[in-house]
Amino acid sequence: MLFRSISFQQATQFSGLNPGNYTITVRNTITGCTSSAVSQAITPQPLPSAPPIVGTQEVYCQGASAVALNALGNNLRWYTSSAGGTGSPNAPVPSTASDGTFNYYVTQLLNGFCESPRVLIPVIVKPSPLADAGPDLQIIQGQNVQINGNASGTGIDIVWTPATFL
Repeated sequence: MLFRSISFQQATQFSGLNPGNYTITVRNTITGCTSSAVSQAITPQPLPSAPPIVGTQEVYCQGASAVALNALGNNLRWYTSSAGGTGSPNAPVPSTASDGTFNYYVTQLLNGFCESPRVLIPVIVKPSPLADAGPDLQIIQGQNVQINGNASGTGIDIVWTPATFL
């Protein structure tokens, strides 16, 4: 087995090393004593895969149908957190049951084992407005009546259908 040696130095970190086997020996500069040599192998790792390409965000209205998230890449893995967990090869379908911002993450694998950094895909679910037409009303045929309905929400427009009824 071929071992490469490096001159003694004060620092405990080494940089610019090529892959291979190295011996590490420690010398006490006061006593001049030297430790037993230990070996350290440095093995090359492939460069990480480039992250997949994603859009900026997905936006839905509360209660609307959602579709599976989408990203451009190979061997995608989907996560619900920025770190940890096990990625799924199946793209998630966001839930629109409640409003808020929900974060999903996607990576891609190179050669089946080298995973890219996680890329964030925020999913924004906007709250649906609430409509209230008021209580049922009775009128005499041919007469007009005013419906006292209301709606709650931000920036809403109200549309009655049918607009008129004869």
